[in-house]
Amino acid sequence: MTIWHHIFCRFGRNERGATAVIVALMITVLVGAAGVAVDFINLYQAKANLQIALDNAVLAAASGASTKSSDLNTLGNKFVAANVNKSPSVSRLTSTISYNATTNLIEGKASASFKTSFVALLGLTNVTFKAASAAARAQGGPLDLVLVLDKTSSMDEKVDGIKKIQTLRDAANSLVKSLMGPDTRVGVVKFAEQMGVNASTYINASWIDVGQPVWVDGGCGWAGTDCRTTYYDCIIDGVKKSCPYVDQCKTQKYVCGAGNWNYWTGCLAYRPGYETVISNPQKPKYRGIVMDWGNRCNSSFLDMSSSLTDVTTYITNIYPSGETYIPGGLLWGWNMLDPEEPLTGARTASDLESRGGEKVMVLMTDGYNTRYVQSDGTVNTITTAAQRTATNSDTSSLCTKIKNDNIKLFTVAFDVTDQTIIGILRNCATTPEMAFTASNTSALKDAFSSIGSQLKRVHLTN
Repeated sequence: MTIWHHIFCRFGRNERGATAVIVALMITVLVGAAGVAVDFINLYQAKANLQIALDNAVLAAASGASTKSSDLNTLGNKFVAANVNKSPSVSRLTSTISYNATTNLIEGKASASFKTSFVALLGLTNVTFKAASAAARAQGGPLDLVLVLDKTSSMDEKVDGIKKIQTLRDAANSLVKSLMGPDTRVGVVKFAEQMGVNASTYINASWIDVGQPVWVDGGCGWAGTDCRTTYYDCIIDGVKKSCPYVDQCKTQKYVCGAGNWNYWTGCLAYRPGYETVISNPQKPKYRGIVMDWGNRCNSSFLDMSSSLTDVTTYITNIYPSGETYIPGGLLWGWNMLDPEEPLTGARTASDLESRGGEKVMVLMTDGYNTRYVQSDGTVNTITTAAQRTATNSDTSSLCTKIKNDNIKLFTVAFDVTDQTIIGILRNCATTPEMAFTASNTSALKDAFSSIGSQLKRVHLTN
């Protein structure tokens, strides 16, 4: 017979009522305390489970490039709901995920209700518990990044009902927002044909031969009035279009235009024979083009900047024009990532490497080369196979030299069907995984998002 049997038998035979009451009360208290402990243990486990689920949701959101609350909440809610323990005691689960542009943090909050068992006897049926988490979007070290973006006329065409230039703006801005941090610098080259710089900024640059003003006589000739406009097939930036032509004027008159001086306004020729070289920009110098015939001087750049607002504003204001000369974009992207003249905003390779940083270039184009460089450094329309071969060869040569300069190179072909240029871009990238082909809007955004994921490492901050 056990000791407990003796005790309970003795308790049953005890005729002293006070003892029975005390023992009964003690048992009630002990049972109640045990029940409360069970409730608190279950509540603690539910809260810990919610915290883990929210941490994972925030890390998942931070590993992507999106900053939209709707996208982040959709991803976060799915992650939290899938990872929270499906206990019948837990209900009213809610979570929110958001991006804080000021701190570059993905921030998450979550709450749920826990249904008590024993504590409910004391009047506390449900207990609300919460969790909070944040993750930083950051690269392992300092980053110098240059986006070389196609802004030619074909970027005005639509894919999936949206102009390609708008999709590019959205994708590039999302990438910059996901990567910009206190030790990140970003530059942008929007390329088409000749490079244009701010004349007032670079008028005295030692690497530019501005040249003398040119007088242009106004000239005289017959001008028509009340003319009819007809249209004909033409090719612009490799795309077949309908172009206007004015003919059959009803009346004509002889007019003379006023002459004027033309001054350098920022247009630069390429250096003949040095199309794939950035060293010694003073030997030879870049020649200033005084007269921009055909408005071909439509490429420009934003030098390295640590201002998220400046970079995203510049990207948002890219508008399509001009024909495609990919080597020009690569050349000036390389110039920007090199700390020596003509552009000096980049950091040295030794500085970045000593702190675990890197230099990165992202080249995006929607077509093949349609321009080549002439002997005077100006571009013109490709009309022969030899001109195309030479320009494609310059494209490949520049990619090789850029990679040999310890610059990571990503390439993105957007809505490109020409297999030659697709192959060139694939070989241009540092690795096959860094070359993307995007045939639609979603694929382009996914490509830029994937680039962002490869460039950053995410960590929890609290």
